[in-house]
Amino acid sequence: DKRVYKQVLVQMTPDNHWDGPISDPTEVESIAIYEDIIFATAPDGSLYKQNLFRMCNVSPWEGPQSNTIKVQSVAVFGAAIVKVYGVEMGTGKIYCHGLKDLHPVKPWHPVSAGDTSVITICNSNLKDACRDMLESQWRASGAHYERRAAASRIRGNADAIA
Repeated sequence: DKRVYKQVLVQMTPDNHWDGPISDPTEVESIAIYEDIIFATAPDGSLYKQNLFRMCNVSPWEGPQSNTIKVQSVAVFGAAIVKVYGVEMGTGKIYCHGLKDLHPVKPWHPVSAGDTSVITICNSNLKDACRDMLESQWRASGAHYERRAAASRIRGNADAIA
């Protein structure tokens, strides 16, 4: 139904079910989350946003956020200067726009030549969740003992050289 659903990443298994829909009936193709904002692209290339924490199955999307390009995929990245990145529908070019200045009539700035279909930027939340999941698997397999033994051997060689 092309709506937004959710699931806890670190608890995800093939048998778990997705909660939702947690968005209104507007169809979405791509989503990106930055702090308390969720962005979504619609099948017609419109870019929408809403407050992530107030999102529910009747909360409306705000937008379109851009009338200057049609966006097929969206990502957000930055710390001091946060930028929204979008893959332009039909060309595959990546454009960016400052989050603070995002306005329907303001132009986006090109950052790639084309042939891109989807953009995803790994933020620290996803990175941390994946690291935690991999670390749990790593410990369960006993790899931490192997790593300690290898580090001990290296330290022993370093002591012998000194």
